[in-house]
Amino acid sequence: MEPDYKPPSSFWHTLLNTTLVLKGLNGIFEIVQGVALFFLSPEERTQWIQFLLGQELVEDPKDVLGNFLVELSQNLSLNSQFFIAFYLLIHGVINLIIVGSVWSHKEKAYRLAVFLTGAFILYQVFRLFHHFSFVLMLFILFDVFVLRLMMMDHKRRFKVVEV
Repeated sequence: MEPDYKPPSSFWHTLLNTTLVLKGLNGIFEIVQGVALFFLSPEERTQWIQFLLGQELVEDPKDVLGNFLVELSQNLSLNSQFFIAFYLLIHGVINLIIVGSVWSHKEKAYRLAVFLTGAFILYQVFRLFHHFSFVLMLFILFDVFVLRLMMMDHKRRFKVVEV
């Protein structure tokens, strides 16, 4: 145990750990998606999406989100597919680095996690200004929330004095 360590308040500590689990699971999911997108042909990609959404589209053929995803998969260029695959792969790896950094409970690792999260938030905001996306806005808000929780935990754990 670290010197002068304050035990975490159960609510904030549980909330931080829950968000880190979600961030880690999302990171794994993004890595799997990114790798899959590198190897799927456009036809396979469309078939895969139709397979995943098949039952939903049978029950509701006018499902807005389902039809949007099928149309998107059919009209996605190969360059866009590779960009999305690379983005998902990098973002997934960075998410796992962030989770591992915070759970290591080392001050330098916390700083790395805060830096990486902040850098990705800035990149996402840049992308948002070029092309608005409600989903991207939700990811930004989630990352800002996680960043705030990490900073609160860092301050508590390492007794950071604000100037």
